Amino acid sequence: QMMDIADATVLRGVLQALVGAGWVLVATCNRTPAEFAASTMQREHPQSRFAEAMAEHCDTLQLGDGSRDYREGQLAAPQPSYFCPCEGGSAVPSPAAQLDRCFVDLTGGAAADEEVAIGAGRRMRLVSGRGVARASFERLCGTALGAGDYVALAQRYHTLCVDDLPQMSLRQRDQARRFITLVDQLYNHKTRLPPPPPPP
Repeated sequence: QMMDIADATVLRGVLQALVGAGWVLVATCNRTPAEFAASTMQREHPQSRFAEAMAEHCDTLQLGDGSRDYREGQLAAPQPSYFCPCEGGSAVPSPAAQLDRCFVDLTGGAAADEEVAIGAGRRMRLVSGRGVARASFERLCGTALGAGDYVALAQRYHTLCVDDLPQMSLRQRDQARRFITLVDQLYNHKTRLPPPPPPP
């Protein structure tokens, strides 16, 4: 779903140019073009026009009936998939303490401060060891970083731990978008993201 009008307008033009040049487009999506169009408030929204262009130039194929979750067939991960509960007790460590333990286990206690290259010749300081890195949400998503920076991190590390994840609202729209981009790039490069402790 494209929330940015400019993105939808540009992509519609790109799609039409590719089809006009004889290209074949193969893409997957969790929604059909009709559902994309229905998610906008008005028909003249660029996303609706992009969805109409998709429906005009592309055949929609349904892959499966959606009844099977293929993730359930994967082997269980050696580390927890989610840290809970939100409040730790004497018997259950807090999520932050669980993330601390996960980071120590993955790095063998050999983590150290490191300055690494990211996009556009810039550098970032974080804590890392044995292919595992750790940084705060503010450092990763509160500054002017983009997909290229996150790709550089994903290519360098097999696991990235994020501290101090806030509870976001529309007032943190830029940070939320960066976090979505970060998660997308980590997923694309098969870089693990241990679940950040939930905000208080």
